[in-house]
Amino acid sequence: MSQMTLTDGRRTLGPQALTTQVVIEQSWLRSHAPLETRFAVLADNGIPWVLADLALGASGQLNVPIPRYFTTRQLRHVLSDAGVDVLLTDDPARLTREHPEWLVRTQSPTSGLYFFERKEKLTSHPRLPVDTCKITYTSGSTGQAKGVCLGRWSLEQVTHSLADVVGPLAATRHLCLLPLATLLDNIATTGVAPLLGATSIVPTQVESGIG
Repeated sequence: MSQMTLTDGRRTLGPQALTTQVVIEQSWLRSHAPLETRFAVLADNGIPWVLADLALGASGQLNVPIPRYFTTRQLRHVLSDAGVDVLLTDDPARLTREHPEWLVRTQSPTSGLYFFERKEKLTSHPRLPVDTCKITYTSGSTGQAKGVCLGRWSLEQVTHSLADVVGPLAATRHLCLLPLATLLDNIATTGVAPLLGATSIVPTQVESGIG
């Protein structure tokens, strides 16, 4: 993360500024939820999404990235299936309208994401493999979306293998077009690009034409 430069077309964060923002976001999350809290992120591409992702990763807290195109039914399934306690989103109106069982508690002064938690806290959580730090869900085109549990070690291995492949291209800029909730661009944007010293460009999905 220390070598990462990030821009979303509205602002740019160099390595030092980004590190500072992530630390502040991390502190804010810790002040509102214990370490064992399971988080989900439902937001458009942009600096706020990356700040939340990096802050949760730095704390070792579970992150469940959810594509914004998931339907109400798909979203409810994922939140239940993964045992999510807190949902971070840039679309509070949707959550309030479609998921009244969730309540907004506060808003991050750094990322601007809204902090939603269940009105009735879970008494137990689905068991996960040891070292699971992220769960990525399929689109569920042939049924319910299925989650893949990912460990920190496996993510690092994939990141380094991709960096080895694209490194000889000597790219200095990475344009994120897929939703950041998609595992490939999540890894490429927050892992591979900074590892190679490249700037990650994260426009919104509307701006990239895939909204």
